[in-house]
Amino acid sequence: LPFIWVANSGENTVSKLNTSSGAELGRYRMPNGSGSPSRTAVDLDGNVWAGNRTGGTLVKIAVAEADCVDRNNNGQIETSRDVNNNNRIDGNELLAPGADECVVLVVNPQGDCVRSVTIDAENRVWAGMWNESRYYVINGTTGQIMGSVDSGGSPYGAIIDGNNLWSSNRG
Repeated sequence: LPFIWVANSGENTVSKLNTSSGAELGRYRMPNGSGSPSRTAVDLDGNVWAGNRTGGTLVKIAVAEADCVDRNNNGQIETSRDVNNNNRIDGNELLAPGADECVVLVVNPQGDCVRSVTIDAENRVWAGMWNESRYYVINGTTGQIMGSVDSGGSPYGAIIDGNNLWSSNRG
């Protein structure tokens, strides 16, 4: 897929950019009580998981409108769109926190600061919690927390290679 997802920490948003044209296709506010998105990971379907340093939440944003959720049952998907075709999402095109129907899941593991996010071959999300020195394993479809493992330090970044979790730790 020709997209890159960018965490805009200072704005409490995540942007979806087209890597061929550079156009911003969507910008999504983090839910109330969450902020400072810092780490992103793309799952096997192209959706993004953003980890928030404030509030300790993970947010799943659907890559395709077909996977968004019509929460108000009005037959259309409310999401940010480049209505004026200037290749960026301007303030009036950005929806309020909680209103964007492409923000499909919010998961709150026990903790207050997500500092690493990665996806494994089974499309599970691994969220490294800075203050807890632990990774939570999350079902990438339902958002259910499946378990946790000790990280041996404060997770700061992570990747999964085959069956191995590689974590950079601080502290």
